[in-house]
Amino acid sequence: MLFLKGGAVPRMNEEMKMVIEISGININNHHAVKGIAGIAGCAASIEVINETTNRIDIGDENLWRVAEINASDVDRMVSAFVMEGFGIKKV
Repeated sequence: MLFLKGGAVPRMNEEMKMVIEISGININNHHAVKGIAGIAGCAASIEVINETTNRIDIGDENLWRVAEINASDVDRMVSAFVMEGFGIKKV
């Protein structure tokens, strides 16, 4: 990583993995997390942080190309999480 005044800037040869954190999970909606993550093919990469929070490794654009996932699939997944009332942030 190259660190500049504005923060870390990845070099061209480093992977730019995206990880998002989903919060607001409870007994009534926990089953929906895997289904929504499946929209972008990320259901297998869900990591449980605690009872109310999960972390999903979305990967990078190279992985998306291999798995035939495009940015609109990821956008639909993120908007589905928001529409279902989950909290979401990029980690």
